[in-house]
Amino acid sequence: MSLLRSLGGCLIGTLITLTAAVEKPPERDCTLRLSWWAVPEKEYVLYLLNDKEAIPLDLARLSVSQAIPYKGKAEVVIAQKEISKELDKNGKPKETWIPYATFKLKAEDVDVAVFLLPEEGKDTAKAKSLDLNPTTFPYGSVMIVNYTQGKVACNLGGGVFFAESGELAHSPKVFTEQTATPFALAVLEANGGQHSLRSAQILMNEKVRFLYILLEVAAENASERYQVRSLADFNRQPAVPTPNPAGKTGQDKKTGGSTDKKMPPKDSAKK
Repeated sequence: MSLLRSLGGCLIGTLITLTAAVEKPPERDCTLRLSWWAVPEKEYVLYLLNDKEAIPLDLARLSVSQAIPYKGKAEVVIAQKEISKELDKNGKPKETWIPYATFKLKAEDVDVAVFLLPEEGKDTAKAKSLDLNPTTFPYGSVMIVNYTQGKVACNLGGGVFFAESGELAHSPKVFTEQTATPFALAVLEANGGQHSLRSAQILMNEKVRFLYILLEVAAENASERYQVRSLADFNRQPAVPTPNPAGKTGQDKKTGGSTDKKMPPKDSAKK
């Protein structure tokens, strides 16, 4: 009996040890795209803290091109590192993390753009986040984010859609091949006024998506009151090769010629 009890105790101890050794999954597992909304005058050295490390950040202004894998808590912390004069038990200077900006991720967040808005007179910033999930904002489409007090109308290739004040809207049309298409933005004010903000031809294809952010500032002249910030995001994932019925790599079955596709255009964003 004592032998059975001993074996049972060892088994329980082993199970407890194995359970403790299994790491808890992170609360969030997603992609973050961090950038400045407006670059502060003071220079900051910032880090993204996750469950395992502190990732140094090199932030651009209004950019979604830098994608950072994030595995950590739902409340994301961007912090400054302070080196203390105190020493730890190993005789090294202690490191202290001072939060600079924090924001919470939703459970369904997959691909998130985060813009940091420095707070005047403080060593902190607020964070605005936008869901860039390719399922809801696919490549080949346009998203409008309306921070004005009016309604914004967008005409993309003859199809018009609207973004209400304080809301965002996605183009119902998604382009699957390279096309030069008419694009226009206008703001519809509550008093009935209408102001054209942008009118141009833009090049759409299945590898690029455009994000337009509209702002309203205090100014009498409408051309100065409404501001447009635009960003282009290119899908850099390699294309999945199409099976070749002829069985000959890099040749077309009918002509025997190369099937190389045109390279996608280089990064550019209209300001």
